[in-house]
Amino acid sequence: MPYRRDHLPTSVSAYREIRRRILSLDLAPNAHLGEQALADELNVSRTPIREVLGRLSVEGLVEIYPRRGAVVSPIRLSAVRTAQFVRETLEAAIVRQAAKRATPVGLFPILQSIEEQKLAERENQPSMFYSADERMHRQICALAGQEGVWRLIEDAKTHMDRIRKLTLLPRTISELIVDHTTIAEALRAGDGDMAESRMRSHLRTILPSLEHLTEEYPDYFDMEDSEAGAPMPDATGTGQ
Repeated sequence: MPYRRDHLPTSVSAYREIRRRILSLDLAPNAHLGEQALADELNVSRTPIREVLGRLSVEGLVEIYPRRGAVVSPIRLSAVRTAQFVRETLEAAIVRQAAKRATPVGLFPILQSIEEQKLAERENQPSMFYSADERMHRQICALAGQEGVWRLIEDAKTHMDRIRKLTLLPRTISELIVDHTTIAEALRAGDGDMAESRMRSHLRTILPSLEHLTEEYPDYFDMEDSEAGAPMPDATGTGQ
C-alpha cells in the first residue's frame, strides 16, 4: 500500500513514518537507510529525507557516516537505562498526583484501555496491546492534570521503545496487564504510596530482560557500549 502523507508537510510526514519504522523495528538496528530508496518509497524528494535523517541522528536513532551513509543506530543499553530512569522518575510523580484526583469518571478511560489490552491479548495482537498500553499511561498523565508531561515522557522513552517491542510476548503481555490492573486499583483507592510503588515496579520490568536480549539479538546492540554492564537498581531505587 502506498504511503500517504495526509496533507502533513513533507518533512514532518516522512519524519514520523521513518521514526515509527525504527521504533517498531520494521527498520532493524544497523539497517542501511538509503536516501533515494526512502524518497522513492515515501514519494518525496531526497532533500526532506536528508533533513529527517539528520534530525533522527540528533535523537540517537540514526548514525550518519561520510562514505557509508546512514544506518539505524544500534540499541545502547546505557541509553535504555537512562531512558528508564527518566521515565520512572516522571511517572512515579505523575501517578501519585493522579491518585489524589481519581474519580470514577476520570478512571473510566484508563479502565477502558486495560479492557482493550485484554482484548489484544485474547486476539494475539501485540500492536493493539502496545497502542492501548501507551494510551493508558497518557491517560494517567491527563488524570493528574499533567497532559504536557506525556510529551516529555515520549521523548525520554525513545530508547526504551525498541526494547519493549522485543519483549512483547504473550506471557509478558499477561504480566503487564496484571501490573496495569494493580495500578488502576491503587488509583481507585486514592492510595498515592501504593500507586507510586506499583508504577515503579512496573516500569522496571524491562531491566532484567536486557542481558538476555543482548544474547538473543546480538546484532541489534552496541556490544561495546561502555555502560552495558551497569548494575540494575534495587527495589528502593538506590542501586545498592
